[in-house]
Amino acid sequence: NTSYISHDIVYSLCEDNSQNLWIGTIAGIDKLDLKRKKFHHYKKTDDPASVDLLDNVIASLYKDEEGRLWIGNWNKGLNILDRRSGKVVQYSSSLRGKRHIPENNLHVIFRDSKARLWIGTRNGVFLYDRKTDRFIPFQEYLGVEDSGYFVQNRVYCIIEDTGGSIWIGTGNGIFILNPGTKAISIFQADATTSPVISNNLVYSLLEDRDRHIWIATSSGLDRYIPRNGTMIHYVLQPGSENTLCDNYAISLCEDHSSNIW
Repeated sequence: NTSYISHDIVYSLCEDNSQNLWIGTIAGIDKLDLKRKKFHHYKKTDDPASVDLLDNVIASLYKDEEGRLWIGNWNKGLNILDRRSGKVVQYSSSLRGKRHIPENNLHVIFRDSKARLWIGTRNGVFLYDRKTDRFIPFQEYLGVEDSGYFVQNRVYCIIEDTGGSIWIGTGNGIFILNPGTKAISIFQADATTSPVISNNLVYSLLEDRDRHIWIATSSGLDRYIPRNGTMIHYVLQPGSENTLCDNYAISLCEDHSSNIW
């Protein structure tokens, strides 16, 4: 049906330059033509002509500069779809050589200001090396000491701040890395020194126009002000009209009027 999405559980969205909205669901990918308001469905089926995805549970989407769609699966690996030819290149932990990727749960695909692709998984963070067509642990790629922080620690979001530092939100706090200086900071809820976040389960991060970092957690919303190291907490206050609807904050977006959604 070209009037509906494939499933109501949606994990990822990506808009291309042709005004198509790509929608990653747990039952495949939908392409919505925003001009015609029509959906086109991409999913692996028994039909030999269907798109050759590793799986239909889509966790992440990213469109690269060549127009290819990077499709991260939940527990199956990575698919790179060439939309012109319809061909798919698959990467999985079960494959060898250049088609090997160390972890199959691809929750985040993020491009930084230096055109490096960061892959956030359930067991590690990797950088894509274009020269060798390999996925390398970021510690090895950047020459950073591996503390074991990301072992069995799911990555939910990755952003880059104005200063070039990479912020990685996980199920165990926030990992902050300056790739240039190799400096590392970790923000956690149970930290003995400030700044302290509301909960270690961090779903979303956002740097606003004032260079403040907003942090969506499962126990409230935080705003970090880097210039003085202040952390401000926002939580539900029953009876107040100026409060969060709920403390379980999942996603963040700043609009053109500087409103934070």
